[in-house]
Amino acid sequence: MGPPREVSYKRPNNLTPGYTVLVPTISNIYTYVYLVPSCYVYGQTYWKQQALAFLYVSSRVILGSYHQLPPTAHPVAVFKDCGYSVLYNNLTPSYYIQRLGQVVRCTTTAHSRYCIKECGYRVLYNNRTPRYCIKDWGYSVLYNNLTPSYCIQRLGIQTATVIGMTTTGAARYQKILSEIKPKIVVVEEAAEVLEGHIITTLSQGCEHLILIGDHKQLKPNPNVYKLAKKYCLDLSLFERMINNGVQCNTLEIQHRMRPEISSLMTHIYPNLKDDESVKAFPNIMGVSQNLFFLTHNHPEKHDTEMVSHSNEFEAAYVKEFCLYLLKQGYDRSQITVLTTYSGQLLALKKLMPKDVFGGVRVTVVDNFQGEENDIILLSLVRSNEENSVGFLKIENRICVALSRAKHGLFVIGNFDLLSENSELWKALVRDCRTNEQIGPGLKLFCQNHPKDAGFVATKGDDFKKAPEGGCMKPCEFRLECGHVCTRPCHPYDRDHAEYQCNKPCTKVICENSHQCTRRCFQECGKCMVKIEKIVPICQHKQMIECHLDPRKFSCRENCNKILPCGHKCGVLCGSTHQCTEWVKKTFDCGHSADVRCERQHTAKCNKKCTTKLLCGHGCKGNCQICHNGKLHKSCSQNCSRILVCGHECTSTCSNCPPCEKVCENRCPHSKCFKKCGELCVPCMEPCGWVCRHRRCVKKCSEPCNRDPCNQPCEKPLRCGHQCIGMCGEPCPRLCRVCNKEEVTAIFFGTEDEEDARFVELEDCGHVVEVSGLDHWMQSQTHTDGNAEQALQLKTCPICKTVIRQNMRYGKLIRERLRDIEQVKRRVLGSKHKIRQLEQEIQIQIQIHISTNKYNERKEIYEHGYNNSETGLTAILNQLEFLSKIENMISKFEKFNAATALLRIHVKLYLADLERFRQWILAKKAVVLSEQEVSDAQRELERYNAALGILRMEKILKDKNIQLDSVLEEKLQRVKRYVGGKRPYLPERQQYVKTVVDEIKKLAPDSGLGISDAERVSIVKAMGLSTGHWFKCKNGHIYAIGDCGGATVESRCPECNAAIGGGDHRLRSDNALATEMDGARHAAWSEQANLGNFLLDDLI
Repeated sequence: MGPPREVSYKRPNNLTPGYTVLVPTISNIYTYVYLVPSCYVYGQTYWKQQALAFLYVSSRVILGSYHQLPPTAHPVAVFKDCGYSVLYNNLTPSYYIQRLGQVVRCTTTAHSRYCIKECGYRVLYNNRTPRYCIKDWGYSVLYNNLTPSYCIQRLGIQTATVIGMTTTGAARYQKILSEIKPKIVVVEEAAEVLEGHIITTLSQGCEHLILIGDHKQLKPNPNVYKLAKKYCLDLSLFERMINNGVQCNTLEIQHRMRPEISSLMTHIYPNLKDDESVKAFPNIMGVSQNLFFLTHNHPEKHDTEMVSHSNEFEAAYVKEFCLYLLKQGYDRSQITVLTTYSGQLLALKKLMPKDVFGGVRVTVVDNFQGEENDIILLSLVRSNEENSVGFLKIENRICVALSRAKHGLFVIGNFDLLSENSELWKALVRDCRTNEQIGPGLKLFCQNHPKDAGFVATKGDDFKKAPEGGCMKPCEFRLECGHVCTRPCHPYDRDHAEYQCNKPCTKVICENSHQCTRRCFQECGKCMVKIEKIVPICQHKQMIECHLDPRKFSCRENCNKILPCGHKCGVLCGSTHQCTEWVKKTFDCGHSADVRCERQHTAKCNKKCTTKLLCGHGCKGNCQICHNGKLHKSCSQNCSRILVCGHECTSTCSNCPPCEKVCENRCPHSKCFKKCGELCVPCMEPCGWVCRHRRCVKKCSEPCNRDPCNQPCEKPLRCGHQCIGMCGEPCPRLCRVCNKEEVTAIFFGTEDEEDARFVELEDCGHVVEVSGLDHWMQSQTHTDGNAEQALQLKTCPICKTVIRQNMRYGKLIRERLRDIEQVKRRVLGSKHKIRQLEQEIQIQIQIHISTNKYNERKEIYEHGYNNSETGLTAILNQLEFLSKIENMISKFEKFNAATALLRIHVKLYLADLERFRQWILAKKAVVLSEQEVSDAQRELERYNAALGILRMEKILKDKNIQLDSVLEEKLQRVKRYVGGKRPYLPERQQYVKTVVDEIKKLAPDSGLGISDAERVSIVKAMGLSTGHWFKCKNGHIYAIGDCGGATVESRCPECNAAIGGGDHRLRSDNALATEMDGARHAAWSEQANLGNFLLDDLI
């Protein structure tokens, strides 16, 4: 650990000199501390301004801040963040604290004493005596005034009477134990603990060591088998002391096993005695013996992968026996299945699914030492002709296996084989034969019929003789429902509290004396028997469920009524009457199709649209989706064109956004990690293209100022042959000799020449002949005359992979990349233009902030391509379309329809306009294509023409003008064109304009008795601004010059009525003639400044 170092920082102008910031140097703890030059600690001044400090802790950046402390003798800065507390002194760093209870270092000075509390950590430091750093989550750190002491676990450890630890934990915290100096050390299961683990628990303060264990059971298990056998590391300190004659005390009274089982242990523990409590243990239910050795000679199997053994016969027997015991009423936790081999353990687990045997513990003997259970089923596995029993002859394992059971022990194995190989097994088998506790089969009996003979189970299938754990006799128990239990004899659930009777229920459940149709254990519920009832509404007789009210029943009789459409009703009487006949319907688009009669007014045409879009592809929509051909569905054809960057466009036709793939441009120094559609940061490193003949002095991103070197490379390859590359270029991986067939494969035609030279393309790995590749790279520059293709990077002539990096052609590549960057810059636009467009868009959004239209416009901006000039322009155009549609809706809403027919037309147009508006809103995630822009503009022209037609009809009605039959027919045709059933094509627009001009000659839309063209000519000839035209009480038009205010009165030349006024005030019976110039207010008025310039309603 290095000493602290001083780091001086440049003083800001507003601070006095003489300050120093100290940074501790501790490996892997705090590498650097960067102080932002707006907050400093110096002298005796404490800066209150907040600043940021970046603490690099084990390569992790932690963001912290300064906090002011109360004044002390010396200034202190404290860094706090997320449970880290660091105390710094202005002269020397005081404390280095590493979190999570690891190494803690502390140095103090004569004046240092501070308490830091942060995120549940408390640290108390004293310069004279050791104090404690207490961490709230169970850790305490003891500090000495010179060096750090040790980490002591909390929870009252310093005042505790007893401290419990594992031997591994004691070894880990050996220094802590030596600090505590316990006088008495007790080790439990000492015979199974390595001697080294016990030694590490002892300290200088130990006065009494107590070892408790059984050296006749399992020994310690070292990780290295050779060390155990060669150096006796599997011999515990406990056993070694006994073997050396050290005095020990033996416990002779056992409280676990019933006498039959403990008698087996007398061969190992001759002085073993039983406590009185074990003599009162209950007998095992359903079994004639509490201890039994089942012997057999079925062979074992050897698993070569696991180097273990298994026995299928024993596994099947143990599984069925365990199931039999569960049926006797035992809980799963009372039974443990033990085996001596891991291979048998896997076999048992496969046969004993968790849904049936969940809770029954199945494990190997070595993992069960020190544990016990009521019933133990032990599988010994070994049975072979080789007369081998493996470690089953080790007395320690025999002792553990046979001493785990409390009430019952059942062992299955080849005891003839075991007796031949072990004296202990031989003695055990001899005692069992004497007590008739061994044999080829276990005798079982029925608890409910104990006087019966029972049966002997010699194999697993024999347990089927007691399918429910009893015998084959019927149960004959009378249930609460009066029925008899149908199961065979079963010892469990004797009171039948959990039994479910599956016989049919015999209860009467309704006033019609019907019996319940469910099973006996189920609730009866409502009567489901069907009887004949009369439905009150139609008086039909129906078979209805008994419990159901006929008034709520839906009649199933066929309805024969004649519907208003003239067809016969074909549905059921209780259903909604709808005509199901098929009729021919002609849609507004002109197509016809067969539809259900009930849907002939709502059905939409689903015929495929056959229009060819402006992009050249056929439309994929239908009449309904394309609004009868007025607003076509966006072209969904995959674009697949190669973009200027070389990638294939993955978007749809006519919607090519900036490329979203990761940029693949790279150089020998670095790689661009931006998106491909963004501008690349140019590499400013020196160009690395150099050979002994030429050298480039440009930057890496600039086109090279040298030509390719055409001298052959003189370097030898790894194989020893001459390189086939060019001077200054990376050597190709192929050799002309070693890879002759691959090198001389003809592509350009010069590959097999002796002096042919080659270049390896780094992007694809192909090795290409240099003269042909030079010609390919040069000729490709000026081909096809396609500007977009001319801008694209060159590709490998063999595989068409884009060439992005190559020393020889670096100049061509960088020139092309420069051109591509210029294209990107034009697409993305200038920052100034982008800001200007964003401001325009925000203005369009903000003017609707108090309405629902605000969120609609905001979503269009957020979901669009808002990071480029092209994308922002598309968003702005979309918003302008939306504004024009809403303005058109406002005009239709303000139109004063004089007749009911006109009001209906206005209502239909408004509904159609709302659909048009929703169509624009649905395009918020994409750029409007050329086809969609064309369709939208055409629709706006149609609505504008439709509004003009409505106004013209109103004028004809008001003036009571009758059109001749020819002109009336033309007008009706015009109304069909602008009605929206078909696309508003250019030829239809021209026809509408021609007819409207004809009608205007008869009924000028100005209401002045002159045509609109004549009105405009008069207004222009007078040269007056808006608001100068007025009319008398009889409607005759006149004008007031100068300022437009009435100063004198006169007479109308048409009707001699009074006109004008005085003091710039118009007579009360005169009015402004808005129909002349569209003025909203008189020129001489308070509203005239702005009002006369709002001409949105003029057509």
